[in-house]
Amino acid sequence: MPNWIIRSKKTHEKLNTRQDFFFEDEAWQYIYMMGNVVSEMYEPHYVGPGGPEVRRMINEGLIQHDLDNILLSKVSVDEYLPADAETENIVIAFFLKGVPEAVLPFKNFAEKFHGVMDVDYGDSDTIPNTSIVYVEFDRENYNIEDIDNLIRETTSLTEFEAEDYTVTFPHTNQKFPYKPGLLKRYFVSRDRRENYLAQKKAQRRAEREMQRDLAKQRAGRRPPEEQESRPQAVANESLARALGDLLFEDDLLK
Repeated sequence: MPNWIIRSKKTHEKLNTRQDFFFEDEAWQYIYMMGNVVSEMYEPHYVGPGGPEVRRMINEGLIQHDLDNILLSKVSVDEYLPADAETENIVIAFFLKGVPEAVLPFKNFAEKFHGVMDVDYGDSDTIPNTSIVYVEFDRENYNIEDIDNLIRETTSLTEFEAEDYTVTFPHTNQKFPYKPGLLKRYFVSRDRRENYLAQKKAQRRAEREMQRDLAKQRAGRRPPEEQESRPQAVANESLARALGDLLFEDDLLK
């Protein structure tokens, strides 16, 4: 049985087609092929699995408390890669448990917010029976208020408040209660951490170049004990990264 049909916007009568539509995009493609004038008269309509409430959420959109006991009170920031690996987009992830049919209306809900570049979804590999919705913002041109507004407005669909969310970030195992200023501290700390690691990397590069120049000026090779070994270089890099992580976590805890 197909998940989607095409129906008249005016009469809600089903359009007789010769193919089944298992995905909404397939139904839209069929409608667009009818031409600009006729396509304005029709719309996809969900008739797939789920009770009346699920079908209403998909066809008409989400309303207050639709995701009670479905949307989990956890948010992930920057822990997942964007859909396009060529971008550096910020990824805000939300988790929906037990009702996979709610993912599509939540995706449609998130797409309407200012600053959102893309929304994608998939199944969680670590949390059973849970779907993840990935909402992307442009890292080069984002507004903290847009991300904050998205997070706060999702709570209108649930029984909890924004402050009930717990937030996780990369480079730390801690979970942070959501509160004003948390996101700003994270992105400022992230920039500081990236700058710190970049400075350390540039410093090590300069030191290596200086050592090579000195070696060329000497008549013979340096004694082996003066040469920095590869394991030591790796250890130095790991130490710099660990220090960067500590700086990052300390900023979030302020």
